[in-house]
Amino acid sequence: GEEYPGPDLLKAFCRAGVDCTIGTDAHSPREVALGLDRAVAALREAGYDRVAVPTRDHDRRYLGLDDLSVSAASAAARV
Repeated sequence: GEEYPGPDLLKAFCRAGVDCTIGTDAHSPREVALGLDRAVAALREAGYDRVAVPTRDHDRRYLGLDDLSVSAASAAARV
């Protein structure tokens, strides 16, 4: 798969202070974390160090990209 937005737009968003999040187009449980490592690498390259995570009360909390890297490794090990 291909990440969207692409590198140039992602860098522009980061410079503008736009929060980011990571989504998936998984069609089965085995695919949920597929490509997460590439998405984290793209965010780092663009200048991000965290992602926004929506909460049930329509707010957001933040997770560091290092935390996501650990989560991706754990998810991959479970499949």
